[in-house]
Amino acid sequence: MASLYGWLSVPVVISLIVGLAAVAWYSFRQLQTTTPILNLKAFAIPGFRVGAVLMMVNFGITLSAMYILPQYYQNGMRLAVALTGIVMLPGGIVNALVSMIAGRLFDAIGARIPATIGFGLSLVGTIMLLTVSPQTPLAYVIICHIILMVGVPLAMSPSQTHALNSLPHELSTDGSTILNTLQQVLGAVATAFATSLLVAGEKASGHPQGSAQAFCGGARWGFAFTVALALIGFVLTFFIRSGKAATVSAGAHPADETVEPAAESGIRQLMMKAEVYTLPATATALDAMRLFTEKKISGAPVVNEQGELVGFVSDGDVLSTLAEQHPQFTSFYAAVIESNGESFDKKLDELLSLPVDRISTKHVITADANDSMPHICQVMVQRHLKKVPVMDQGRMVGILNRSNILRYAVTRY
Repeated sequence: MASLYGWLSVPVVISLIVGLAAVAWYSFRQLQTTTPILNLKAFAIPGFRVGAVLMMVNFGITLSAMYILPQYYQNGMRLAVALTGIVMLPGGIVNALVSMIAGRLFDAIGARIPATIGFGLSLVGTIMLLTVSPQTPLAYVIICHIILMVGVPLAMSPSQTHALNSLPHELSTDGSTILNTLQQVLGAVATAFATSLLVAGEKASGHPQGSAQAFCGGARWGFAFTVALALIGFVLTFFIRSGKAATVSAGAHPADETVEPAAESGIRQLMMKAEVYTLPATATALDAMRLFTEKKISGAPVVNEQGELVGFVSDGDVLSTLAEQHPQFTSFYAAVIESNGESFDKKLDELLSLPVDRISTKHVITADANDSMPHICQVMVQRHLKKVPVMDQGRMVGILNRSNILRYAVTRY
């Protein structure tokens, strides 16, 4: 309707007002009721908020570009429908391949770097599409499409995972539903904007309506909208908290979350254990088990050669790895039976020689040395954490566990 009558036409304005009013009423109703159908309080969490917006923007890039590009092939370059499908195929294949890699990149380095690179590539690809004309070489347009299809999935998976991992367990279902809903809403809005700009640009091109030159003029207007979305997404990626600043300990749900600074006394003097037993990234699972046994602890931070925190490993991580590698060790009787085999010692050696870096959790929730006690307790309960590393200006200065909190509570009151 907007492409026919304009965005300021009476039917379009009335439709927008009615739609926005309905969304506002629904949101107000869900925030007021004690049993909401969709808990919108998830937006109060910064990590989810940023991730959700990035997902919406990325989905808008995909739908607007994929709406205009096939039409450009057919109406701007005068390709047959069958040939259009063939030249779109390389981008689709690249999209599928990069989607498989994006999740592993998130596990290794967090959301910020893949998302920034992804939106950056999307920005490059869409800017290149601004120059298209009926005479543009087909190979150039295919390359633009491939660059775009590298960037879109590279940003999508980390953004989605970052958003969902930022939520406490009780909001995970609501968060997933919110993301799916927002995708559909922004997808419809992005397609409507792209269509309006396509028609407006075609009329403003100065070429006869329906000609290849006129359509290319409209396509460039539509691609300009995609460029704007990619630029917004690229800027927003810098608001993602880095994996080192906010990560999860073993057994908790990953999340980019830190605790608020407090006006109260910091935890450094109150209850932090300054003597921290750490494991180097080059240690083995056997080294971890030996440390847990000797020091009577259940987990330890993993640090690199520079002493920087790069992960956290717990006794649960070690046991889970043993169970995954050799399910027969999950019961005492099975272990006894297996021990009679000649390969038992060999298998055990292989398991215990695994680098601790392979079994540790890479994204660790940390606390600042001046964080507030109430919020720390809240995060530890919500994330089911037994302990959290304490950081001061990016350097680990101690570790805080549940017994520290209980001891402080007893002595304080």
